[in-house]
Amino acid sequence: MFEHYREFPVHSLNTWLSEMAEIAEKSTDSSSLPKLELLLRSGSAIRGHILKLQHNAHDQMLMIASLKNQYNDTKEVIFISASEVMAITLLDPEAYLKQYVLPAASKDIGKLELKRALRETNEKVNFYFQDGISIQFDATTCPNNARWEVLQVLETLPELMQHLTADELGKKLVNEKIKSIEITVSDHARTTLDQYVLSIQLTTPFASTLNAEKEKIKNEIERLL
Repeated sequence: MFEHYREFPVHSLNTWLSEMAEIAEKSTDSSSLPKLELLLRSGSAIRGHILKLQHNAHDQMLMIASLKNQYNDTKEVIFISASEVMAITLLDPEAYLKQYVLPAASKDIGKLELKRALRETNEKVNFYFQDGISIQFDATTCPNNARWEVLQVLETLPELMQHLTADELGKKLVNEKIKSIEITVSDHARTTLDQYVLSIQLTTPFASTLNAEKEKIKNEIERLL
């Protein structure tokens, strides 16, 4: 997931606070709200969720629900001037990326980009197959909200095949057992090998981090071979 941290927008503090307040306004459950640490001018810090940003005549007031911790088992609601906030730390950046940043980025991935990625991946993956191989994926019918996940899997395949064919035994097994690769979007993530077709079913969003999903697919293919 680290390679996707560059997807984070670089906002001003006021914009970040406003964005967090907008997320809270649209949410019905605080468990889905971004977990933050706000560093204050005094040097102290507050950990919690931003619930509201109220604009007044000369200031902006923040309403914050604190996070439970080992010292305090109850939540507190804190009101503080937004001008007191000097820095914001996302305590779970991967969760924020998956829920709020990457879904928005996936909307910018068009069908043409997916088709190009499919063609490029096909060319790279064929390097590891003596008799050639085809990758089956319908970019035209791919749901908009799944395009980012599909793109990640396509970009992962060449590296994955390089790993699987790193020795003579791997080359032999891959070339004997895989004649086609099929990628689909499903309600359940799984990888199967049947009739020489390696089928990779992925969910959107990924159930875990990108690296964990890559490792899961790699392990499943190795088990099938």
